[in-house]
Amino acid sequence: MTDPRSKPPAWSRACIAWAARRLGTPDLPVDAEDLFVQRSERDGLRRARWWYRRQARAALRRALLLWPSRGSSRPGKHGRSPISWLDVKLGVRMLAKHPGLSLAGGAALAVTIAFGAGL
Repeated sequence: MTDPRSKPPAWSRACIAWAARRLGTPDLPVDAEDLFVQRSERDGLRRARWWYRRQARAALRRALLLWPSRGSSRPGKHGRSPISWLDVKLGVRMLAKHPGLSLAGGAALAVTIAFGAGL
């Protein structure tokens, strides 16, 4: 009988299972658990759990980036970006329409980046 502590964290397993359904990769949870077992034997249980939690966060980020935008006719389509070309086109149009605001925003960003880099 295996030790219950030698399993991946339950919350992380649930996150990976949800992300696998969302991404359409049913092998992801099984592969992640196999790698968890290999890492726990090689690096120890604590480091393996840390690694598994990191993988769960990465899977969630990837699944949430593919979240369909409002009005999408095909939810869950792979390769879909959360920002469409229409958003970029309208953003550039607004920057051209209001050049003073664009310059003020760019200057504010430049000052804050320079200040942060100086610290």
